[in-house]
Amino acid sequence: MAIAFVAALLLAGLGQTSLSAAKPVIHLHVFLSPDCPTCEPVKEEVLKKRARELGCEITPRYFDVEVMENYRILVAFEHRFADTENDLPVVVIGDRLLGGVEEIKAKLPGLLTELAATGADAVPLPTAEEIARAVRLPTVTRTIHATFFDRPGCRQCARASHILTHYQRELGASETGEHRLVVERVAGEDRNARLWHEVLGERLGLPEDRRLVTPSLFVGTDALVERKITDAAVTGLLLKYRTGVPAPRPASQEELTSARARLNARFLNMGLATVLAGVLIDGINPCAFVTLIFLIGYLTATGRRGREILLVGSAFTAAVFASYLLMGVGIAGALEALEALPRIARVFHWGLVVLSFTLAGLSAWDLMLVLRGKGGQVKLVLPEFLRRRVSLTVAREFRTRTVVVAALVTGVLVSLFELVCTGQIYLPIIRLMASFSSTRLRALSFLVGYNVAFTVPLVVTFVAVYAGSTSQQLTELLHRHLALSKLLTTLLFLAMGVLLVLLR
Repeated sequence: MAIAFVAALLLAGLGQTSLSAAKPVIHLHVFLSPDCPTCEPVKEEVLKKRARELGCEITPRYFDVEVMENYRILVAFEHRFADTENDLPVVVIGDRLLGGVEEIKAKLPGLLTELAATGADAVPLPTAEEIARAVRLPTVTRTIHATFFDRPGCRQCARASHILTHYQRELGASETGEHRLVVERVAGEDRNARLWHEVLGERLGLPEDRRLVTPSLFVGTDALVERKITDAAVTGLLLKYRTGVPAPRPASQEELTSARARLNARFLNMGLATVLAGVLIDGINPCAFVTLIFLIGYLTATGRRGREILLVGSAFTAAVFASYLLMGVGIAGALEALEALPRIARVFHWGLVVLSFTLAGLSAWDLMLVLRGKGGQVKLVLPEFLRRRVSLTVAREFRTRTVVVAALVTGVLVSLFELVCTGQIYLPIIRLMASFSSTRLRALSFLVGYNVAFTVPLVVTFVAVYAGSTSQQLTELLHRHLALSKLLTTLLFLAMGVLLVLLR
């Protein structure tokens, strides 16, 4: 009897220990798509790591919104919380619904910390009645044709795409076998897509700030853009056009010509100022201009004078122009090829955004150093090993070849070396020119014009040396205007970053 009593006490103690050691559990529902590019904060391994830090358990239940039943549940949850049309992913936790990666990043960590001590039960799923009230299926008697535009890096496109997919599947096909909702999906940002987008916008008389915007949905004489593409708005369009909408007629040659002209004009209004600034600043870029000064100093030190300087300058400038133009064409071609790989294109695009703002910060830091009299400590300079390589190249080529051949070879090699420096501006500018141009020929013409203007400072410099200027005077000129150059470079990088963001 005593043994049994002791055993009971021991078992009770173990039970209390087990209960006291039990961790609070936070249950949450996560709605996302399998290819979600912004779902890192709600991945299971990320949440488990957070749970270890908080000393609790986090148990997520994932709902793939590609499955229409899961999409209906999401819509019903949004109606329950009176918080509709959220970007993906969406998290339901406790008495909160968090939609889109920005809101999740801002609020989920604090909410998990708040619930770590008590845990949170799983929120009950919507009932069939709730789903029926939230998800309205209009009656469509004839086929409705719609055109939907999205592009890589578009944060709002995923939800809009799922809305359309939901109605396409739910409406199904008519008795004659015709789909009740046919959506032409135009993905990407190539020139043909932009022209078609512009043609449809012009037909409906959309203002410029609503054209070429993604996501965009065109149905009949209506257009929805960005956050206007909601379940309720699409339902309204389906009700309005329930007796059918024909596919939009193909663009005529006249419409395409007019669209190209408008896009080119828009480029001139929006991007030309940035491109022209890029030409100016890239042509007198201090980290590249140092090389030119060294070349001139070497030529004068070795006895080159007068017409020979002009001959060398002409050949060197021609080589730089041809090299940068060919590299620009290659870069532009690579950017166009990326359109077939949306995920990589998205990463590259946002990489350019980050690069532009990072370089703006570094250039601003350089400006502060110059203003404090510490110009020798600036960050955006040609790396030392490349400066040595340029110097050796100049010395070698002009010792072993005739002056014209040496200038041509040196121009090509120096262009390759200096791309590390000038490419900081050249690459984003090419991206902007490709985005604002409506045809390959138009983009090439801008690229040629850019490189002609880029070489103007070279021509001016060689003419100045012919007229009697020295490398020492050029160096002093560079140092006197270094602060202004850094200020302009900072503003240029900021402008490119903002334009690239707007092109998302």
